[in-house]
Amino acid sequence: MSARINLNTVPVCPDERWVVAGHDKGGVFHWDPEEVRLHLPRRADARALLGAAIRKELAAAREEAFNANLLDWLFLRQSFIPWEWRRTGGYHRMVLF
Repeated sequence: MSARINLNTVPVCPDERWVVAGHDKGGVFHWDPEEVRLHLPRRADARALLGAAIRKELAAAREEAFNANLLDWLFLRQSFIPWEWRRTGGYHRMVLF
């Protein structure tokens, strides 16, 4: 399946208590699951990690993250989320954005 995702638009903020910490425009992205990699935190207890800690970990590894527009797009089209992201070793994995 092919799709174009506009990473330049303003991300959706579903609740006034939520805040977009930063938004770097990313142009138009042509969906290819081979171009998107799920980042798995290095800590075993990922429930204790906050978004700021994960952003620091990505920066230290010199990895770039997609902006929230990809999340918005995937939320509306969950069939595009690769099954490999959802399961590991027979267990269901919780994917957070």
